[in-house]
Amino acid sequence: MSSVAALAILFCLPPALANAQIPKIAWEDFSSSHLLVLDRQLPPQTPVSFVVDTRCAAEKLRYLHPGGLLNSVLNEGAKFAQAIEEYSVGVEMNSSVSFDLIEQEVGQEKCVHSAGYDGEILIGQSSRIAADPGRPRQGHLNYLRFDQGISGIESVLMVRKPVTIAVIDAGTDMNHSDLAIGAWRNAREVGGNGVDDDRNGYIDDVIGYNFGSKISNPSPQVSGIEGSHGTHVAGLAGARWRNGVGGTGVGVTAKIMAINVFGPNKTTRSSIVENAIRYAGRNGADVINLSLSGREYSRTMPLALRYAVSRGALIVAAAGNEGIKFNSSPESGDFISPAAYGRQIVGMISVASIDVATGNLSRFSNYNPAIVQLAAPGSTSSFGESVGLYSTFPGNSYSTLSGTSMAAPLVSGAAALVIGYLKACGASSSPARVESILTSGSRLSPKLLPYVVAGKELDLVTLANYLRSIKTVSCK
Repeated sequence: MSSVAALAILFCLPPALANAQIPKIAWEDFSSSHLLVLDRQLPPQTPVSFVVDTRCAAEKLRYLHPGGLLNSVLNEGAKFAQAIEEYSVGVEMNSSVSFDLIEQEVGQEKCVHSAGYDGEILIGQSSRIAADPGRPRQGHLNYLRFDQGISGIESVLMVRKPVTIAVIDAGTDMNHSDLAIGAWRNAREVGGNGVDDDRNGYIDDVIGYNFGSKISNPSPQVSGIEGSHGTHVAGLAGARWRNGVGGTGVGVTAKIMAINVFGPNKTTRSSIVENAIRYAGRNGADVINLSLSGREYSRTMPLALRYAVSRGALIVAAAGNEGIKFNSSPESGDFISPAAYGRQIVGMISVASIDVATGNLSRFSNYNPAIVQLAAPGSTSSFGESVGLYSTFPGNSYSTLSGTSMAAPLVSGAAALVIGYLKACGASSSPARVESILTSGSRLSPKLLPYVVAGKELDLVTLANYLRSIKTVSCK
Protein backbone atom coordinates (compact mmCIF):
# COMPACT_ATOMS: atom_id res chain seq x y z
CA MET A 1 0.00 0.00 0.00
CA SER A 2 1.04 3.59 -0.52
CA SER A 3 3.06 5.21 2.28
CA VAL A 4 1.90 8.65 1.29
CA ALA A 5 -1.52 10.18 0.76
CA ALA A 6 -2.29 13.34 -1.19
CA LEU A 7 -2.95 16.16 1.26
CA ALA A 8 -3.40 19.19 -0.97
CA ILE A 9 -2.15 20.80 -4.13
CA LEU A 10 0.00 23.57 -2.76
CA PHE A 11 1.30 25.42 -5.80
CA CYS A 12 2.18 25.16 -9.50
CA LEU A 13 5.64 25.57 -10.92
CA PRO A 14 6.67 26.51 -14.48
CA PRO A 15 8.22 23.73 -16.61
CA ALA A 16 11.62 22.68 -15.27
CA LEU A 17 14.73 21.48 -17.06
CA ALA A 18 14.08 17.76 -16.81
CA ASN A 19 17.57 16.86 -17.95
CA ALA A 20 19.46 19.11 -15.52
CA GLN A 21 22.38 17.30 -13.95
CA ILE A 22 21.16 17.46 -10.37
CA PRO A 23 19.78 14.69 -8.19
CA LYS A 24 16.02 14.35 -8.20
CA ILE A 25 15.89 14.46 -4.41
CA ALA A 26 18.54 15.25 -1.80
CA TRP A 27 18.82 14.28 1.84
CA GLU A 28 20.26 17.68 2.68
CA ASP A 29 16.94 19.32 1.77
CA PHE A 30 15.37 17.53 4.71
CA SER A 31 18.16 17.26 7.27
CA SER A 32 18.93 20.98 6.99
CA SER A 33 15.28 22.03 7.17
CA HIS A 34 13.23 22.68 10.30
CA LEU A 35 12.47 18.96 10.48
CA LEU A 36 14.14 16.97 13.22
CA VAL A 37 15.27 13.87 11.33
CA LEU A 38 17.42 11.01 12.55
CA ASP A 39 19.01 8.04 10.73
CA ARG A 40 17.52 9.15 7.39
CA GLN A 41 14.01 8.48 8.70
CA LEU A 42 11.41 11.14 7.92
CA PRO A 43 8.84 11.46 10.73
CA PRO A 44 5.07 11.25 10.20
CA GLN A 45 3.39 14.30 8.63
CA THR A 46 6.60 15.31 6.84
CA PRO A 47 5.46 17.51 3.91
CA VAL A 48 7.03 16.51 0.59
CA SER A 49 6.49 18.09 -2.83
CA PHE A 50 6.79 15.91 -5.95
CA VAL A 51 7.10 17.56 -9.38
CA VAL A 52 5.12 15.31 -11.72
CA ASP A 53 5.33 15.21 -15.51
CA THR A 54 1.56 15.23 -15.94
CA ARG A 55 1.40 13.84 -19.47
CA CYS A 56 3.88 11.09 -18.69
CA ALA A 57 1.82 10.15 -15.63
CA ALA A 58 -1.44 10.15 -17.58
CA GLU A 59 0.04 7.98 -20.33
CA LYS A 60 1.48 5.53 -17.82
CA LEU A 61 -1.80 5.23 -15.94
CA ARG A 62 -3.63 4.38 -19.17
CA TYR A 63 -1.92 1.01 -19.17
CA LEU A 64 -0.66 0.49 -15.63
CA HIS A 65 -2.00 0.96 -12.12
CA PRO A 66 1.24 0.94 -10.15
CA GLY A 67 1.34 0.50 -6.43
CA GLY A 68 4.02 1.67 -4.06
CA LEU A 69 5.01 5.01 -2.70
CA LEU A 70 4.21 7.19 -5.72
CA ASN A 71 0.83 5.82 -6.77
CA SER A 72 -1.25 8.66 -5.33
CA VAL A 73 1.27 11.23 -6.55
CA LEU A 74 1.05 10.05 -10.17
CA ASN A 75 -2.74 9.90 -10.00
CA GLU A 76 -2.93 13.46 -8.74
CA GLY A 77 -0.50 14.79 -11.33
CA ALA A 78 -2.25 12.98 -14.20
CA LYS A 79 -5.44 14.97 -13.56
CA PHE A 80 -3.72 18.04 -15.02
CA ALA A 81 -2.28 16.44 -18.18
CA GLN A 82 -4.40 18.66 -20.44
CA ALA A 83 -3.60 21.85 -18.57
CA ILE A 84 0.09 22.02 -17.67
CA GLU A 85 3.26 20.01 -18.30
CA GLU A 86 4.40 19.81 -14.70
CA TYR A 87 2.51 19.93 -11.44
CA SER A 88 3.76 20.05 -7.87
CA VAL A 89 1.90 17.57 -5.73
CA GLY A 90 2.14 18.23 -2.00
CA VAL A 91 1.67 15.25 0.29
CA GLU A 92 2.26 14.28 3.91
CA MET A 93 3.69 11.02 5.12
CA ASN A 94 1.11 8.80 6.82
CA SER A 95 3.84 7.30 8.96
CA SER A 96 7.58 7.40 9.43
CA VAL A 97 9.32 6.45 6.18
CA SER A 98 12.89 5.95 5.10
CA PHE A 99 14.33 8.70 2.90
CA ASP A 100 16.26 5.99 1.06
CA LEU A 101 12.97 4.39 -0.01
CA ILE A 102 11.68 7.70 -1.36
CA GLU A 103 14.98 8.37 -3.10
CA GLN A 104 14.94 4.94 -4.74
CA GLU A 105 11.37 5.22 -6.04
CA VAL A 106 11.76 8.81 -7.22
CA GLY A 107 14.99 7.91 -9.00
CA GLN A 108 13.33 5.03 -10.85
CA GLU A 109 10.13 6.90 -11.75
CA LYS A 110 10.61 8.81 -15.03
CA CYS A 111 7.28 10.62 -14.55
CA VAL A 112 8.61 12.41 -11.45
CA HIS A 113 11.14 15.12 -12.25
CA SER A 114 12.05 16.13 -8.72
CA ALA A 115 11.02 16.01 -5.08
CA GLY A 116 11.89 17.96 -1.96
CA TYR A 117 10.80 19.28 1.40
CA ASP A 118 7.49 21.13 1.02
CA GLY A 119 8.34 24.17 3.14
CA GLU A 120 5.81 26.62 4.51
CA ILE A 121 5.39 29.86 2.54
CA LEU A 122 4.26 33.01 4.33
CA ILE A 123 2.78 36.09 2.75
CA GLY A 124 5.37 38.84 2.33
CA GLN A 125 5.39 41.32 5.20
CA SER A 126 7.58 43.92 6.81
CA SER A 127 9.74 43.12 9.80
CA ARG A 128 6.92 44.18 12.07
CA ILE A 129 4.72 41.20 13.00
CA ALA A 130 1.04 41.64 12.18
CA ALA A 131 -0.82 42.33 15.39
CA ASP A 132 -4.17 40.86 16.32
CA PRO A 133 -6.29 43.99 16.85
CA GLY A 134 -8.51 42.36 19.48
CA ARG A 135 -5.53 41.22 21.55
CA PRO A 136 -5.71 44.21 24.00
CA ARG A 137 -9.20 43.04 24.98
CA GLN A 138 -7.93 39.59 25.92
CA GLY A 139 -6.97 40.23 29.51
CA HIS A 140 -7.05 36.52 30.23
CA LEU A 141 -3.93 36.13 28.08
CA ASN A 142 -2.12 38.71 30.20
CA TYR A 143 -3.09 36.74 33.31
CA LEU A 144 -1.66 33.61 31.69
CA ARG A 145 1.53 35.55 30.74
CA PHE A 146 0.89 34.37 27.21
CA ASP A 147 3.36 36.57 25.32
CA GLN A 148 6.28 35.83 27.65
CA GLY A 149 5.50 32.13 27.72
CA ILE A 150 5.22 31.79 23.95
CA SER A 151 8.46 33.66 23.38
CA GLY A 152 10.27 31.08 25.48
CA ILE A 153 9.28 28.16 23.24
CA GLU A 154 8.44 29.88 19.94
CA SER A 155 11.52 28.66 18.08
CA VAL A 156 10.53 25.05 18.71
CA LEU A 157 6.84 25.63 18.03
CA MET A 158 7.66 27.07 14.63
CA VAL A 159 8.63 23.58 13.49
CA ARG A 160 4.81 23.41 13.25
CA LYS A 161 4.08 19.76 13.88
CA PRO A 162 0.36 19.17 13.30
CA VAL A 163 -1.77 19.31 16.47
CA THR A 164 -5.56 19.04 16.37
CA ILE A 165 -8.06 20.14 19.01
CA ALA A 166 -11.52 18.62 18.69
CA VAL A 167 -14.15 21.06 19.93
CA ILE A 168 -17.17 18.95 20.88
CA ASP A 169 -19.84 21.55 21.43
CA ALA A 170 -22.95 23.20 19.95
CA GLY A 171 -21.30 23.73 16.58
CA THR A 172 -18.47 25.94 15.36
CA ASP A 173 -18.55 28.55 12.61
CA MET A 174 -15.45 27.45 10.73
CA ASN A 175 -16.04 30.15 8.10
CA HIS A 176 -14.93 32.72 10.68
CA SER A 177 -11.85 34.55 9.41
CA ASP A 178 -9.98 33.83 12.66
CA LEU A 179 -10.76 30.09 12.50
CA ALA A 180 -11.03 29.05 8.85
CA ILE A 181 -7.30 28.91 8.17
CA GLY A 182 -6.89 26.57 11.13
CA ALA A 183 -9.66 24.14 10.21
CA TRP A 184 -8.83 20.46 10.49
CA ARG A 185 -9.51 18.63 7.25
CA ASN A 186 -10.21 14.98 6.67
CA ALA A 187 -7.94 14.36 3.69
CA ARG A 188 -9.50 10.97 3.03
CA GLU A 189 -12.99 12.37 2.45
CA VAL A 190 -14.30 14.10 -0.69
CA GLY A 191 -16.74 16.83 0.29
CA GLY A 192 -20.20 17.06 -1.23
CA ASN A 193 -20.28 13.78 -3.13
CA GLY A 194 -22.69 12.04 -0.75
CA VAL A 195 -20.26 9.13 -0.30
CA ASP A 196 -18.47 7.88 2.79
CA ASP A 197 -15.11 7.88 1.00
CA ASP A 198 -13.00 6.92 4.01
CA ARG A 199 -15.60 4.39 5.25
CA ASN A 200 -15.59 5.72 8.78
CA GLY A 201 -19.39 5.72 8.95
CA TYR A 202 -19.87 9.45 8.31
CA ILE A 203 -20.61 10.95 4.90
CA ASP A 204 -18.80 14.11 3.72
CA ASP A 205 -17.16 14.74 7.13
CA VAL A 206 -14.47 16.99 5.69
CA ILE A 207 -14.02 19.44 8.61
CA GLY A 208 -15.94 17.54 11.29
CA TYR A 209 -19.50 16.31 11.80
CA ASN A 210 -22.87 17.21 13.30
CA PHE A 211 -23.82 14.26 15.49
CA GLY A 212 -26.96 16.00 16.71
CA SER A 213 -28.50 16.15 13.24
CA LYS A 214 -26.44 13.42 11.54
CA ILE A 215 -25.19 15.76 8.83
CA SER A 216 -21.72 16.77 7.70
CA ASN A 217 -22.01 20.51 8.42
CA PRO A 218 -20.83 21.14 12.02
CA SER A 219 -21.95 24.79 12.06
CA PRO A 220 -24.28 25.97 14.88
CA GLN A 221 -27.98 25.25 14.38
CA VAL A 222 -29.15 26.95 17.58
CA SER A 223 -29.55 30.70 17.82
CA GLY A 224 -28.50 33.01 20.66
CA ILE A 225 -25.76 32.42 23.22
CA GLU A 226 -26.08 28.65 22.98
CA GLY A 227 -25.43 28.77 19.25
CA SER A 228 -22.39 31.01 19.75
CA HIS A 229 -20.86 28.85 22.48
CA GLY A 230 -18.82 26.45 20.32
CA THR A 231 -17.38 29.20 18.11
CA HIS A 232 -16.34 31.14 21.22
CA VAL A 233 -14.71 28.05 22.72
CA ALA A 234 -12.87 27.31 19.47
CA GLY A 235 -11.47 30.84 19.36
CA LEU A 236 -10.13 30.65 22.90
CA ALA A 237 -8.39 27.39 22.06
CA GLY A 238 -7.12 28.10 18.58
CA ALA A 239 -7.96 31.44 16.93
CA ARG A 240 -5.12 32.26 14.57
CA TRP A 241 -2.12 34.05 16.06
CA ARG A 242 -0.49 37.07 14.39
CA ASN A 243 -2.84 37.07 11.41
CA GLY A 244 -3.92 40.68 11.81
CA VAL A 245 -7.49 39.60 12.57
CA GLY A 246 -9.40 39.63 15.88
CA GLY A 247 -7.70 38.01 18.84
CA THR A 248 -5.65 34.88 19.38
CA GLY A 249 -6.14 31.47 20.91
CA VAL A 250 -3.67 29.82 23.26
CA GLY A 251 -2.92 26.91 20.90
CA VAL A 252 -1.26 29.21 18.38
CA THR A 253 -0.64 26.66 15.60
CA ALA A 254 -3.37 24.12 16.41
CA LYS A 255 -6.09 23.00 14.02
CA ILE A 256 -9.74 22.82 15.08
CA MET A 257 -11.86 19.73 14.42
CA ALA A 258 -15.44 21.00 14.65
CA ILE A 259 -17.96 18.56 16.14
CA ASN A 260 -21.58 19.50 16.84
CA VAL A 261 -23.40 17.26 19.33
CA PHE A 262 -26.49 19.41 19.88
CA GLY A 263 -27.81 19.97 16.35
CA PRO A 264 -30.98 22.09 16.55
CA ASN A 265 -31.45 21.45 20.29
CA LYS A 266 -30.15 23.03 23.48
CA THR A 267 -29.64 19.66 25.14
CA THR A 268 -28.22 16.38 23.90
CA ARG A 269 -27.76 12.80 25.06
CA SER A 270 -24.71 11.16 26.55
CA SER A 271 -24.68 8.55 23.78
CA ILE A 272 -24.36 11.28 21.15
CA VAL A 273 -21.45 12.88 23.00
CA GLU A 274 -19.82 9.48 23.48
CA ASN A 275 -19.91 8.76 19.74
CA ALA A 276 -18.46 12.19 19.06
CA ILE A 277 -15.62 11.49 21.50
CA ARG A 278 -14.89 8.21 19.76
CA TYR A 279 -14.98 9.94 16.38
CA ALA A 280 -12.45 12.55 17.52
CA GLY A 281 -10.13 9.91 18.93
CA ARG A 282 -10.37 7.69 15.87
CA ASN A 283 -9.73 10.59 13.49
CA GLY A 284 -6.53 11.79 15.10
CA ALA A 285 -7.50 14.51 17.57
CA ASP A 286 -4.62 15.26 19.95
CA VAL A 287 -6.87 17.13 22.39
CA ILE A 288 -10.63 16.85 22.94
CA ASN A 289 -12.32 19.86 24.55
CA LEU A 290 -15.58 19.18 26.41
CA SER A 291 -17.07 22.49 27.52
CA LEU A 292 -20.34 20.80 28.45
CA SER A 293 -21.72 19.03 31.49
CA GLY A 294 -24.64 17.03 32.86
CA ARG A 295 -25.88 16.00 36.27
CA GLU A 296 -26.83 12.44 35.32
CA TYR A 297 -24.48 9.50 35.73
CA SER A 298 -23.64 7.49 32.63
CA ARG A 299 -21.90 4.13 32.92
CA THR A 300 -20.95 4.29 29.25
CA MET A 301 -19.31 7.74 29.22
CA PRO A 302 -16.01 6.55 30.81
CA LEU A 303 -15.71 3.89 28.09
CA ALA A 304 -15.77 6.53 25.37
CA LEU A 305 -13.33 8.74 27.27
CA ARG A 306 -10.89 5.86 27.78
CA TYR A 307 -11.20 4.88 24.13
CA ALA A 308 -10.21 8.37 22.99
CA VAL A 309 -7.28 8.44 25.41
CA SER A 310 -6.17 5.04 24.09
CA ARG A 311 -6.09 6.60 20.61
CA GLY A 312 -3.78 9.37 21.82
CA ALA A 313 -6.21 12.18 22.73
CA LEU A 314 -5.95 14.20 25.93
CA ILE A 315 -9.41 14.98 27.34
CA VAL A 316 -10.10 18.43 28.80
CA ALA A 317 -13.47 18.91 30.54
CA ALA A 318 -15.12 21.95 32.11
CA ALA A 319 -16.02 21.56 35.80
CA GLY A 320 -19.45 23.20 35.38
CA ASN A 321 -21.07 26.42 36.59
CA GLU A 322 -23.32 25.61 39.54
CA GLY A 323 -20.91 26.96 42.15
CA ILE A 324 -20.88 23.63 44.01
CA LYS A 325 -18.39 21.12 45.29
CA PHE A 326 -19.14 18.11 43.11
CA ASN A 327 -18.17 14.51 43.64
CA SER A 328 -16.83 11.60 41.66
CA SER A 329 -19.82 9.30 42.11
CA PRO A 330 -23.58 9.95 42.20
CA GLU A 331 -23.91 8.12 45.50
CA SER A 332 -21.74 10.66 47.31
CA GLY A 333 -23.67 13.76 46.33
CA ASP A 334 -23.58 16.29 43.50
CA PHE A 335 -22.24 14.68 40.36
CA ILE A 336 -21.01 16.43 37.20
CA SER A 337 -20.29 14.51 34.00
CA PRO A 338 -17.85 14.28 32.31
CA ALA A 339 -15.67 16.36 34.67
CA ALA A 340 -16.09 13.87 37.54
CA TYR A 341 -13.97 11.33 35.66
CA GLY A 342 -10.96 13.65 35.61
CA ARG A 343 -8.99 11.88 38.35
CA GLN A 344 -10.16 8.38 37.42
CA ILE A 345 -8.83 8.50 33.87
CA VAL A 346 -5.14 9.10 33.27
CA GLY A 347 -4.97 11.42 30.30
CA MET A 348 -7.95 13.56 31.30
CA ILE A 349 -8.03 16.96 33.02
CA SER A 350 -10.98 18.73 34.66
CA VAL A 351 -10.82 22.53 34.76
CA ALA A 352 -12.26 25.14 37.14
CA SER A 353 -12.61 28.86 36.44
CA ILE A 354 -10.74 31.72 38.09
CA ASP A 355 -11.42 35.44 37.88
CA VAL A 356 -8.73 37.41 36.07
CA ALA A 357 -9.19 40.54 38.19
CA THR A 358 -8.79 38.82 41.56
CA GLY A 359 -7.17 35.43 41.01
CA ASN A 360 -9.97 33.90 43.06
CA LEU A 361 -12.14 31.01 42.04
CA SER A 362 -14.99 32.40 39.93
CA ARG A 363 -18.15 32.55 41.99
CA PHE A 364 -20.01 30.29 39.56
CA SER A 365 -17.28 27.65 39.22
CA ASN A 366 -17.71 24.10 40.46
CA TYR A 367 -14.76 22.67 42.34
CA ASN A 368 -13.29 19.77 44.28
CA PRO A 369 -9.66 19.73 45.48
CA ALA A 370 -9.54 15.96 44.92
CA ILE A 371 -10.92 15.99 41.36
CA VAL A 372 -10.23 19.28 39.53
CA GLN A 373 -6.60 19.29 38.39
CA LEU A 374 -6.28 22.83 37.01
CA ALA A 375 -7.84 26.27 37.09
CA ALA A 376 -7.73 28.81 34.27
CA PRO A 377 -9.36 32.18 33.56
CA GLY A 378 -13.09 31.96 32.91
CA SER A 379 -14.21 35.43 33.98
CA THR A 380 -12.99 38.86 34.94
CA SER A 381 -14.84 41.09 37.37
CA SER A 382 -15.47 44.77 36.74
CA PHE A 383 -17.16 46.95 39.35
CA GLY A 384 -18.37 43.80 41.07
CA GLU A 385 -19.88 42.29 37.93
CA SER A 386 -18.56 39.25 36.10
CA VAL A 387 -17.36 40.07 32.59
CA GLY A 388 -16.58 37.42 30.02
CA LEU A 389 -13.52 36.53 27.97
CA TYR A 390 -13.22 38.05 24.49
CA SER A 391 -13.30 35.55 21.62
CA THR A 392 -14.83 34.61 18.28
CA PHE A 393 -18.60 34.59 17.64
CA PRO A 394 -20.47 33.29 14.58
CA GLY A 395 -20.81 35.56 11.55
CA ASN A 396 -17.22 36.84 11.71
CA SER A 397 -17.90 38.72 14.94
CA TYR A 398 -16.48 38.79 18.48
CA SER A 399 -18.00 38.99 21.93
CA THR A 400 -17.53 37.90 25.54
CA LEU A 401 -18.71 34.91 27.55
CA SER A 402 -17.77 33.64 31.00
CA GLY A 403 -17.81 30.18 32.53
CA THR A 404 -15.75 27.06 33.08
CA SER A 405 -16.58 26.50 29.41
CA MET A 406 -14.14 29.31 28.68
CA ALA A 407 -11.47 28.08 31.11
CA ALA A 408 -11.34 24.60 29.57
CA PRO A 409 -10.29 25.64 26.03
CA LEU A 410 -7.44 27.72 27.45
CA VAL A 411 -6.11 24.50 28.94
CA SER A 412 -6.82 22.69 25.66
CA GLY A 413 -4.80 25.35 23.85
CA ALA A 414 -1.96 24.96 26.36
CA ALA A 415 -2.11 21.18 25.84
CA ALA A 416 -1.72 21.79 22.11
CA LEU A 417 1.40 23.86 22.81
CA VAL A 418 2.85 21.04 24.90
CA ILE A 419 2.06 18.43 22.25
CA GLY A 420 3.46 20.58 19.46
CA TYR A 421 6.64 21.13 21.47
CA LEU A 422 7.08 17.43 22.25
CA LYS A 423 6.41 16.38 18.65
CA ALA A 424 8.95 18.91 17.39
CA CYS A 425 11.49 17.50 19.83
CA GLY A 426 10.81 13.92 18.76
CA ALA A 427 9.50 13.08 22.22
CA SER A 428 6.46 11.14 23.41
CA SER A 429 3.26 13.18 23.59
CA SER A 430 1.00 10.56 25.15
CA PRO A 431 -2.08 11.87 26.97
CA ALA A 432 -0.67 10.71 30.31
CA ARG A 433 2.58 12.59 29.73
CA VAL A 434 0.84 15.75 28.55
CA GLU A 435 -1.44 15.70 31.61
CA SER A 436 1.60 15.35 33.87
CA ILE A 437 3.43 18.22 32.15
CA LEU A 438 0.41 20.52 32.33
CA THR A 439 -0.09 19.94 36.05
CA SER A 440 3.60 19.89 36.97
CA GLY A 441 4.24 22.96 34.81
CA SER A 442 1.53 25.07 36.45
CA ARG A 443 1.97 27.56 39.26
CA LEU A 444 0.71 27.25 42.80
CA SER A 445 -1.95 29.67 43.95
CA PRO A 446 -2.63 29.41 47.71
CA LYS A 447 -6.07 30.92 47.05
CA LEU A 448 -7.01 27.81 45.08
CA LEU A 449 -5.90 25.14 47.56
CA PRO A 450 -9.48 24.56 48.84
CA TYR A 451 -10.77 24.10 45.29
CA VAL A 452 -8.16 22.57 42.97
CA VAL A 453 -5.64 19.73 43.33
CA ALA A 454 -2.47 21.28 44.83
CA GLY A 455 -3.90 24.75 44.12
CA LYS A 456 -2.60 24.67 40.53
CA GLU A 457 -3.48 27.31 37.93
CA LEU A 458 -2.39 27.57 34.32
CA ASP A 459 0.55 29.91 33.66
CA LEU A 460 2.41 29.83 30.36
CA VAL A 461 5.75 31.11 31.64
CA THR A 462 5.86 28.34 34.24
CA LEU A 463 4.79 25.86 31.58
CA ALA A 464 7.41 27.04 29.07
CA ASN A 465 10.17 26.84 31.70
CA TYR A 466 9.07 23.33 32.61
CA LEU A 467 9.04 22.26 28.95
CA ARG A 468 12.57 23.57 28.45
CA SER A 469 13.72 21.54 31.44
CA ILE A 470 12.66 18.29 29.77
CA LYS A 471 15.66 16.63 28.17
CA THR A 472 14.93 15.13 24.76
CA VAL A 473 17.08 13.92 21.89
CA SER A 474 16.51 17.01 19.76
CA CYS A 475 15.58 19.76 22.24
CA LYS A 476 18.15 19.92 25.02
